[in-house]
Amino acid sequence: MYRYRGNVGALSTIAITTTVALCAVLCCCGLYALTQDSSRSQRPFSVEFNANPAIENTMERVMQKHPEVKVLHKVPVQAVRVKAIGLDHNSTFQIISQSQYNAIAAALGWQDRVELPNDAAAVQVLYPTVNSYDRADRRSLTIPVGDGQREMSIQKTNLRIYVSLDRFVRSLVVTDTTYAQAAATPGAQHYSLVGYVLDDDRRAGGLVADLRAAWSGETRLLTFYELFRESQQLFGVMMFVGVFVGLLFITATGSILYFRMATEASEDREKFRTLIKLGIDQGQLRGAIARELAIVFGAPLVLAVVNAYMASVPLGQFVGADMKGIFVVIVAVYTLVYGMYFLLTWNKYVSTVSK
Repeated sequence: MYRYRGNVGALSTIAITTTVALCAVLCCCGLYALTQDSSRSQRPFSVEFNANPAIENTMERVMQKHPEVKVLHKVPVQAVRVKAIGLDHNSTFQIISQSQYNAIAAALGWQDRVELPNDAAAVQVLYPTVNSYDRADRRSLTIPVGDGQREMSIQKTNLRIYVSLDRFVRSLVVTDTTYAQAAATPGAQHYSLVGYVLDDDRRAGGLVADLRAAWSGETRLLTFYELFRESQQLFGVMMFVGVFVGLLFITATGSILYFRMATEASEDREKFRTLIKLGIDQGQLRGAIARELAIVFGAPLVLAVVNAYMASVPLGQFVGADMKGIFVVIVAVYTLVYGMYFLLTWNKYVSTVSK
C-alpha cells in the first residue's frame, strides 16, 4: 500500500492519458468503419443523373464494357416541387407519389413501405442533419394542389433520403391521386432523374471514369463510388492519425511503468533477499510480484476503459451507429499491448530481485 500511495499521481496521469488515447482511436476508427454506411445514406443509388434518353443510351453502352459490374435495378424517379404555405423559412417541398417511393424502396432494399390511408395523408422525408430544424413535431402542412390548397396530415417522418443529398429537397410522400393533382398545379416544377443500383458499386471505379469521359455538359452525374472513395481517403487519414496517437500514448505509458517498476525493483532487492532468507520459494516470490504489478498496470487501464466506454455512448449517438463492437476490439488490442508490457516488467522485476 505504501508503494501504491507513492505511485498514485503517476497512475492517475496514466489513466487520464489512456482515456484520451482510447477516445481518439475510437472516434477515428469508428468514423472510418462507418464510411460505407455514411456514403450510402448520402447517395443511395450507385449512379444517378438527370433523365435524358441520350445519356441513358451512353450509360448502357459503357456498361457493356464493364462486365465486372452488373445492374440490379434501374429506377426512373419522377417528382414535383411546390411551395408549402404557412412556413416562415424556405418552404420548397418535393412531392413524390406513394407508388414511386415504394418502387425506390424496393430497388434499394429497404424494408419500410408507405401505405397512406387517404389523399390528405402524407409522410415527411428529411435528412437527419441538414433538415433537423424541420422535424419540429409538425402534424400538418398546407400545399397547393391543382387550383386550390390542401392541408396534409403528416403521419410520420422518415430520415432516409431516396436520392442523393446533393439534389435532395425535403419531401412529402403522398397518394398517387394527390401527386397527379400536385403535378397539375400552376408553377409546379417537374423533376426527373434515373437511378441505377449496381451489384458491387465499390468496384465501379472504371465504370465511373468512363462515364465521366463519355458525358459532357450538364448531366449532374452523382455516384456512390466517388463519395465512398473520397470519404475513405479523408477518414483514412484521420484513422491513421488516431491510431498513431493511440500507439504513442500506450507506448509512452507502458514504458513509464516499465522503467518505474524496474527502478523500484532495484530499490527493493534487499527486502526481497530478506524474504527469501525467511523461506519463501521462487513461486511465491513470482506470484507476489505478479499481484503487485497487476494492480499497477490494471488499475489505470480499467479506469480508462470505463471512462472511454462512457464517452463511446454519446459518440455512437452522434455518428448514428453502435460503437460497441469497435470499442471491444480497440480495448482488446490495448489490453494485449499492456499485457506484453506487464510480462516484460514482471520478468525484469523477478530477475532483478532474484539476483
